[in-house]
Amino acid sequence: MLMTYINIYLSHTFICIKGRAIIINPSKKGKTKMQSFALDTIFILISLSSLSIVVSSSKPLNPCNGGFLRIQAYKQMQNQTNTTQCKKLSSLQAQFAWNYHKTSHNQTQLNILIGTKLITNTGWLAWGINPDLPRMVGTRAIIAVKVPNQITPSVNTYNITKDIQLGCRLQPSGIDFMVQNTTVVDDKDVGFFYVFSTLVLPQRYNVSSLNHVWQVGYCVDGLEPKMHEPSLGNLDSKEVLNLETGDCQNIGQHRRHMRKVHGILNIIGWGTLLPIGVIVARYFKQFPIKLDPCWYYFHYSCQVVGYILGTAGWGLGLFLGHESKYYTFHSHRVLGICIFGFTTLQVTQ
Repeated sequence: MLMTYINIYLSHTFICIKGRAIIINPSKKGKTKMQSFALDTIFILISLSSLSIVVSSSKPLNPCNGGFLRIQAYKQMQNQTNTTQCKKLSSLQAQFAWNYHKTSHNQTQLNILIGTKLITNTGWLAWGINPDLPRMVGTRAIIAVKVPNQITPSVNTYNITKDIQLGCRLQPSGIDFMVQNTTVVDDKDVGFFYVFSTLVLPQRYNVSSLNHVWQVGYCVDGLEPKMHEPSLGNLDSKEVLNLETGDCQNIGQHRRHMRKVHGILNIIGWGTLLPIGVIVARYFKQFPIKLDPCWYYFHYSCQVVGYILGTAGWGLGLFLGHESKYYTFHSHRVLGICIFGFTTLQVTQ
């Protein structure tokens, strides 16, 4: 539908030769190179945008580094088995190590070590797995809380429900798998706040496609972790991990690609082509260069193509907003709606 509209519009386009406008008759045979180039340009932009959205974000193991490799618990994991794997997570400066083996009851014993540079005196670190989807709601989590004047940080298991993200209190609760040998250390020598734990997972948790999430917050009420910051890094802290190979499908990386496409389309459409169209209409009728009547066609081309690309970016923004329904960037949302409304009025006049 969109390409049909563009084709109809471009079939009435023009070329300026030595100050004269030549209207191209759509009934004539053949298309000009300019018309073909314009169509190809728009098609390539839209195709690249679509490709960035649908492309898989499967990534190989990104090895751990720095002080994380000097953590005592990590060294013990390596001594116990040579199959320990370790990777840098995509956000919140977190690193993650694990090893696992099957038990006699066809369950999975999973040893995990997660750490981040939590340099504040108060804060919390969470890691969990979700049997259904790679998201926070429905996650069975282990959360370690650090408060001032407490030698050993506290740690508990939690069920993250929809009510928690809507503002209800987060209280410790039992979860549907066994958690053993959990230790929490704020190791200032290596610069990491980390959690080590052993989990016994039932069959419903697939080790080749494990939905795991992690989170960091800086607000604590007593020993109750409060809401983390609504930053993009916090929203992207989830992935689907293959425990056997270390490969992962980074959900956050996928959304980062979509946000980049959203920004590029809006910058080209709203921020570049539409203003150029306005400048041409304002200044190129007589001065500094008289392009009558070519200025009108150039103005109209910039307005229509800019509006199409900007609207595509705006629609992608609506999709991203729908995907992050528990987190709303109010100012950004209001600004986007206003820009779309005003540009629609301008183009339709």
